[in-house]
Amino acid sequence: WLDEALTLTDSRSEGHDNPLGYFLLGRFYELWQGRPDEFLLRLPAAVFGWASIPLSVWVFRPLAGRLGATVVAWVLATSSWHLYWSQNARFYTLALCLALLGGGVYLRGVLSGGKGPLVLGLALAAAAGLAHPSAAILTAAFLFAPWLVRWLTGRKENVPWGTLATLTLGLFVAGAPWAWGVWAKWSFKTGGGSLTHFLLATGYMMTPTLGALALVGLWCAVRRDRFEELLLGAIQLLAFVIATGASLFVRMSAQYVFVCLPWTAVVAALRIRSLVGRERPRPLLLAGYLLVLSLPGLLDSSLYFALRRGDRPDWRGAFLYVHEQLEPGDLIFGMEAPVGEYYLDPLASDLRDWRRVVWLDRFRAELPDEWARYGRRSWFVLNLEQLNDWPLEDRRAMLRTLEEDCRVMRHFEIPWTPRDLDVWVYLRDGAMADAN
Repeated sequence: WLDEALTLTDSRSEGHDNPLGYFLLGRFYELWQGRPDEFLLRLPAAVFGWASIPLSVWVFRPLAGRLGATVVAWVLATSSWHLYWSQNARFYTLALCLALLGGGVYLRGVLSGGKGPLVLGLALAAAAGLAHPSAAILTAAFLFAPWLVRWLTGRKENVPWGTLATLTLGLFVAGAPWAWGVWAKWSFKTGGGSLTHFLLATGYMMTPTLGALALVGLWCAVRRDRFEELLLGAIQLLAFVIATGASLFVRMSAQYVFVCLPWTAVVAALRIRSLVGRERPRPLLLAGYLLVLSLPGLLDSSLYFALRRGDRPDWRGAFLYVHEQLEPGDLIFGMEAPVGEYYLDPLASDLRDWRRVVWLDRFRAELPDEWARYGRRSWFVLNLEQLNDWPLEDRRAMLRTLEEDCRVMRHFEIPWTPRDLDVWVYLRDGAMADAN
């Protein structure tokens, strides 16, 4: 899909807000002759996705116990959300691994009073933000969670507060210009925010069951009043408060809190301790709890591999269909033109420099009308849901063009998905363009 095509192209350039992600993937792609296929494009994300599962056990075992940490790994392994980003040429699983590694070292520093682990852990967490900016949300939660627990409970434990204060101030001052630049770019690209969109998308991908059990785990942490459990709850809570606040001003999609998935899972797993207590072990209740926790992920993963075909629009099928029907002089409009360039030109490396497909998005909505005057037969390869991001008048004009001037040639359907992933192929004959 679009972002994967742009990953391939942009990994060969500099000046990105997340240079670590582009650098690592770019060096990997250079190892292979020619242009990488989908398997090689996605292989780094798959490796990092796999690594995050055992890594989560190491991170959370000292705080949540062996069973609780295993539950976190199980949630990751059965999540279709985790599967998707592990099969995607993007940086989310890399950021997840760095955030987990940094979080594990950070937690050990906070709880043991070790200044070295605290500094190293926060440095690794900050590096996760250089893999993908969304990980900075979790880094901010790491910085402020101990202060929140101290403010609410008055407990100081063995935390190296002086070092933490210095790091909080230092990272805030150093990271503020970078964060402001990312915010400004994203605000320009997406426009205003939508709290409803963020909550619905995140609730679906994280599953309502996991969210509800995380609230139960948070309540258990407050009730038991253990510092380490309160710290985990504070990290998860602060991360979502920050993301929810940001969604009021910029478009926040669920993937921007993907790095929080294991932290939500570990808070949900805090309930495990009371179910396996030595005095009154309750194995049936524990089994029911685990079933409720994992069943939505297992069902969704089954649909992901079967009917939903990896939750990906079939751009390849659509563009190759158009390629087979092309006549001399035909024009192709595509909503994800870089993807079309990838499939239609095996030698193309700069996929932003579109030559075979005219890029049709909200910034180029006027192009079909401009080209119509030349009377060329035109193909449109579209996902209609993307029209929702267009200005109202442009959206109405595009729909009118499709309805009045074009005919449907193919429909590449992806069923049972939370959003419309279908790809439609329309054809406008030259005679229709001349009439306009």
